[in-house]
Amino acid sequence: MPSDPAPATLGSGGPFAAREARQLAVLRRRVLTAAGTAVNVAVTASATTLAVTFAQPEVDTSYGVTVTPNWNTTVWVTAKSVSGMTLNFGTAAPANATVDWHSFRSES
Repeated sequence: MPSDPAPATLGSGGPFAAREARQLAVLRRRVLTAAGTAVNVAVTASATTLAVTFAQPEVDTSYGVTVTPNWNTTVWVTAKSVSGMTLNFGTAAPANATVDWHSFRSES
């Protein structure tokens, strides 16, 4: 019995390259942002805010943000701009505090 051909990988330039390029363009437009993601960002002990500066500016402020601190606190975002944002914490950061954040766009 003949075996199935190996599946093409994304960006392989195979028979689905044009479709992959279109799908990637849609993904970038709908979901991905220029600012991207940051993991294990250090937060100074006792801080109640963290100013975030994006490595690459956004085109506008129509992006969303998810934030995951490593301590039990509330968190909200203020001062969104094309170059960054401020993360606010309801409970001051303990020693060795970090946050992970991710920016995203919706389809609209």
